[in-house]
Amino acid sequence: MYSYRQQYITQNIRIPRNALQYVADQISQEHTLLCLDEFQVTDVVDALILKSFFSLLFENGCVLVTTSNRPPQDLYKDGYNRELFVPFIHLLEEKCEVQRLVHDKDYRQESVSIPDLYIYPIDQNSKQIIQKHFDGLTSSHDIVHHFIQLSDRTVPCVKAVSGVVCVIDFINLCKDELGSIHYFSLAKQFPVVVLINVPQFTIGSGHNGDSARRFVTLIDILYDYQCKLIISAEVKLEDLFLVKLDEENKGEVYKNLTQLVYDPLNGYSRSSTMISDVEVLLEGASIGSLTDLYDLVFSHKRTVSRLKEMQGESYNKTKA
Repeated sequence: MYSYRQQYITQNIRIPRNALQYVADQISQEHTLLCLDEFQVTDVVDALILKSFFSLLFENGCVLVTTSNRPPQDLYKDGYNRELFVPFIHLLEEKCEVQRLVHDKDYRQESVSIPDLYIYPIDQNSKQIIQKHFDGLTSSHDIVHHFIQLSDRTVPCVKAVSGVVCVIDFINLCKDELGSIHYFSLAKQFPVVVLINVPQFTIGSGHNGDSARRFVTLIDILYDYQCKLIISAEVKLEDLFLVKLDEENKGEVYKNLTQLVYDPLNGYSRSSTMISDVEVLLEGASIGSLTDLYDLVFSHKRTVSRLKEMQGESYNKTKA
């Protein structure tokens, strides 16, 4: 969708009133098979658009193949105005064959890790390692920039060499109101991204929830574009995400969360298997609905898993 939007902007194409029909027709003319990874619905606007959009694609003969951490009946669960989204679930179940794929093994963690791609804590040693990475990727003749253009935004960075590497502070990339369109631009421009000063995310405390979501989006996009990623962080990777619960959410919430296992066909269920990648602290502020909490845990576990893979030899063997 991003590429189509950019095409319309650069070619000054006037989009007709029925924009969904127009975009669906464009996609259908170019592709008969649409493959989507990690299908999820978290936004009410997206939820309301999906049925109309995919109905048009299916009518045009498109075939959908998608993966998700949830079965169709659990998409956008407990979401705002979910009853308006339910017809899309019925459409998916009608047009797609649901296959349950369950495996306890995380193959992303199989590859041997390369040292110094995830560096903690943030100290003089980590700064020296970052400088060593930068020096190894650049030469003294390269022009070093201190601002980069990400779509419509000019963003400050520590230093960057066009087409090679960008060293940028977390606060400039995930604290400011940037989004996927800017992260796409970053991934396209730089095969190597060095993200420094990544904090520990305390979800539920209210002070860095938005930053955590931007960070997850950033990692997803860099991963999809197969960028090499180097990170300096406050804490080790396994401690990167914390979930805080208030007094009202203790007890049953904690019991469900720590004993939660997700069955792609039947949804969430209890088990003796513990969530090991996310520590739960029974203190802090309210985090909202239990479903939101579960979704956060899953997205963060997936991000930790991807970050582990991005440190591996297999992922980096073709990188700069």
